[in-house]
This record gives sequence, C-alpha cells and structure tokens, in this order.
Amino acid sequence: MCGWSEYVEPVRQESLFWHGIWDDCGRPRTGVVADCMRRTRAKYHYTIRQVRKDESRIIRERFANALAGSSSRNFWIEVKKLRGNKASFSKVVDGCSDDQSISALFAAKYQELYTSVPYDPAELENIAGEVDDLISQSDGSTVVSSLRITFDDVVQAVGRLKPDKSDGLNVLSTNHVLLSCDMLYVHLSFLFTAMLIHGVAPRDFMLSSILPIPKNKLASVSNSENYRGIALSSILGKVLDHVLLCKYSDKLCTSEQQFGFKRQSSTNMCTLVLKETLSYYVSNRSNVFCSFLDVSKAFDKVHYCKLFRILIERKVPPGVIRILLNLYNGHAVRVM
Repeated sequence: MCGWSEYVEPVRQESLFWHGIWDDCGRPRTGVVADCMRRTRAKYHYTIRQVRKDESRIIRERFANALAGSSSRNFWIEVKKLRGNKASFSKVVDGCSDDQSISALFAAKYQELYTSVPYDPAELENIAGEVDDLISQSDGSTVVSSLRITFDDVVQAVGRLKPDKSDGLNVLSTNHVLLSCDMLYVHLSFLFTAMLIHGVAPRDFMLSSILPIPKNKLASVSNSENYRGIALSSILGKVLDHVLLCKYSDKLCTSEQQFGFKRQSSTNMCTLVLKETLSYYVSNRSNVFCSFLDVSKAFDKVHYCKLFRILIERKVPPGVIRILLNLYNGHAVRVM
C-alpha cells in the first residue's frame, strides 16, 4: 500500500503496543487500558481507510518530491513501487511439472552456460604455480602486512551491503551483519586475514544458490528461455568481496568506455551520449550510421585464465589472487 510506512505503520505500532499491554492485563473489558486499546485500534483502521482513499494524492506527492530533489533514482523507485515488481512463476516449465524436474532442467541449462567457455586446466595450474612462486619470492613480513585486513576495512565493507538480502543457504541475511556489534567485525578481520595468508576458504564461502526469475513479465513464464538466474552467495563472502574491492580499487579499475557495473556510473549515461550524438548530426542534416553488437550473456561467459592473468599483470597481491583461485576452483552451485 502506497504511504504505508509514512502514515499507517506508526499508528499500527501504537495499536500493537496498547494491545500488548491490554493482553498482559488480562484483557479487561472496561477501564483506561481497554479504552486506549480500542482507541488506538480504531485509529489504525481509520488510517488504513484514509490512506487507501488518498492513494493518488500520496503518489503525486512522492513524484513531486522526487523531482524537486533532483533525484532520478528516487523517482524511478517510486515508479517501480507503483507498477509493482512481483514476478509470477509457472508450475510447468518446458513440460516439466514437478519441483525436482524443473530444478534439474535449470541446473542443466546453467551448467552448460557457465562451462561454455573452455579453458586449459594446465594453463590454470601454471597460473597457480606462478602465484605460489610470487609468494615464495616475497619477504614474509611484507606478504603478511599487505594481506592484513583491519577492523576499519571490515566496517567500510559492511557499509556497502544492502539490507534484507539473504544468502544461498537461507541461514544469514545482510541484516545480521549490518545490525551486529563491533566484536563481530573484529573476528571477521581476523578470519579474512587468515584466509588471505593461508589461501584457504571455508566451504560455506564457496556455495551459491541460483534462483531463476522471469525476465519479461509479458512473455511466457512456462518457457525456460524467459528466466535469468540470480546467484545468492555467502553473506560473509560478500563482505570479503567488498573488502577486496575497497582495498585494491586502484588495481581493479575498468575502462572509461564501460558504463555499467561500476561506481557512480550507469548505462543511462551511455544511452544519453548516443542520443545526443544522433541529435547533433540529425539537427545538422547529416546521415548517421550505427552498428550494434549483441553479446549474449557476456558476463556469464568469462575466460577465467585471462582474468587471473590480468590480475597478475596489475600487481594485485599474489595472496589475494591465490584465495580467488581457490574460491573459483572450489565453487559449488545449486538451483532453487
């Protein structure tokens, strides 16, 4: 319901508070407590009716505030809330009608996709050998100091987590880390430092669950081609990802011609450049010719050997490359 958090939730909490007190008092039918319980409950239901009645006004106010604040992101968040973002699923996919068959169907599709780029195991072993040689040739104290993860590193990484996100095991959520105490961050700094120094990761760090969700709401949800996989990984593994991204950001920069998947950038910027270029030439009565390259599932088809070679060339600490190698080699995936 539009306006729930601003208008309804406060009075709902007040109603629940007095209802709890009334319940603890033995549910009296008369008296001050009973009157407060009835008054707050009536106010709660009245507020729900009023918010439903004023829904269009609340929506207009939200749009106006989003535009007045020059925040296009907030504006589009409100558009998504208005349109609804709930995906519908089908009980039959490609003729499969039970959970086990559907899971096996998607497991086969993702296994084919993620192994579609061949690699030479010998080349990967050579890369691992080079990384081990770099570690052995370095001074021990220098290696340890370069791989030490501090309390501040963990705090900075945790600050980048989004709330209400679950892991692939349905055990932890990002809220467990975001709302935790400093002692957990101290222990995580010890854990991450030990992982980087020894090059070993716990098994839970290497397990992900893929959840297929529909790509196009207007297309058939019974066709497996209309689904894309969202990987739910370890929450603590995400913290480690952000630690490494923050700590070695100067070595992990991307091309200026890449707009997506990078900080303070969006593919909308690329679209804007294209539209402005077209407008310039059209307004000057000139022809414009464009060619587009459709790279299917580009981010799912990765040449891992080349990726690790780039990390070596960019002087990423070999201890970091070693733990990444072990994480990728030991990674296991299941389908939900």
